[in-house]
Amino acid sequence: MKWLRGFNSFKEDVDVNKISIDDSDAVDVKASKTSMNDLKSQVDEFKAKKSQIDSLFKSDMEKSKLDDEVAKVIGNSDEDHNPFLANYIQVANDKKRLENLMDSVTSDNKSLQENKSLLSMSDSNDQKTSLQETINIISKRISDSKISIEVLKRSIIENQKKIDDKMVSMEKEILGNINSIEDTRK
Repeated sequence: MKWLRGFNSFKEDVDVNKISIDDSDAVDVKASKTSMNDLKSQVDEFKAKKSQIDSLFKSDMEKSKLDDEVAKVIGNSDEDHNPFLANYIQVANDKKRLENLMDSVTSDNKSLQENKSLLSMSDSNDQKTSLQETINIISKRISDSKISIEVLKRSIIENQKKIDDKMVSMEKEILGNINSIEDTRK
């Protein structure tokens, strides 16, 4: 029966998404429970709003409008600002930059092929020299972009892993604290 009571208390905490704070709790216990409730709500909010951030960054809206929409999702003031979402903004921003770089490489490849085609059809030495310079410039830009893409991919993977690890760590901490609170209730 003791286990059932503990499970029901845990279930109630999970259902209402808060650890109950009793009037009889000591001041430091109340502060810990409040802190845990805040942390739990931030983790839950992160899980709920992460996809919203992804879809905002995948859209084609202007930067200023994007910034406004992101601010609405993560919160403007310090009171409603979720640090986990704020950290994820960097990953979403990097994903957007990666997409733009990949689009740029695709466009440059098309331009490179067109210039190579023109070069092969050209009869004038001046035109050939000019086209070859353009081809060299585009090739260098493609090479630089590919290097940037690789660096950005690694950065995205690394930062995403850090965020995921932090979320797992926070969830373990929350569960551990809930369990220790349950142990003190018994």
